[in-house]
Amino acid sequence: MKPATTIHFAHANGFPAPCYSKLFRALGDEYHVDYIDTLGHDDAYPVTENWKLLVKQLLHHLETHFCVPVIGVGHSLGGVLTFLAAVYRPDLFSAIILLDSPVYGRFKSHVIKALKLFGFMDKVSPAGRTQTRRQHWPTPEAAFEYLREKTVFADFDTDCLWDYVNYGMAHDEEGVCLRFERDIEYKIYQTFPHNLYRYRTRLKVPAALLYGEHSHVIQAGDAKNMARKLPMALHQVRGGHLFPFEYPEYTAEQIKHVIEQLCSQK
Repeated sequence: MKPATTIHFAHANGFPAPCYSKLFRALGDEYHVDYIDTLGHDDAYPVTENWKLLVKQLLHHLETHFCVPVIGVGHSLGGVLTFLAAVYRPDLFSAIILLDSPVYGRFKSHVIKALKLFGFMDKVSPAGRTQTRRQHWPTPEAAFEYLREKTVFADFDTDCLWDYVNYGMAHDEEGVCLRFERDIEYKIYQTFPHNLYRYRTRLKVPAALLYGEHSHVIQAGDAKNMARKLPMALHQVRGGHLFPFEYPEYTAEQIKHVIEQLCSQK
């Protein structure tokens, strides 16, 4: 692959990468899109505190699959991992784009550390809901109808919700079940990095953050803090935290536009 023509995409927690198929198709006219199917599911790279081995999993994939730098794009979990990977190995990236991925400052990081220490992450993250989430449905159609009534999926593009059913689930003896293991998703929420502020001055590649105007993860203060402390361009986009699934084609256009801006800085 030529430099700056390959996007490596890292997915959000609970969403196997093929669930973003509509986004990938919209990017595919200009870029080759590569990804790890399900982060955290390789026994060699289990979920650990501050996601250290998940970063190693991403780096190993890039080191073994590419001989030129890629454009790193990551959503939520995937954006944080891409940020850390770019800090450790800037030579592997021509640019990075975070999609609603928080790189919190010192104060919020210390709050997260305390919440983990005292066992309150279930109350402030989706971790608590993860443990009771339904996992099985008799048919893909039943899963689709069930999910589209849920708040998390209410604003999903219809094709993206079907992609979640078709690519985020597998067939079993009961019908269909979630592919992303519930216990792994839970551990990822529980181990959110509380030390990201230490890396914010070490980023050396062109970078941008796209964050949803209705996001519950990145608030206005978080975005301003990231703009002050990171060499990162900020772009507010329509939608919430899951905007790549709500507006996949619009998101692809925003990513293409930002890539042009970032690569012109090189």
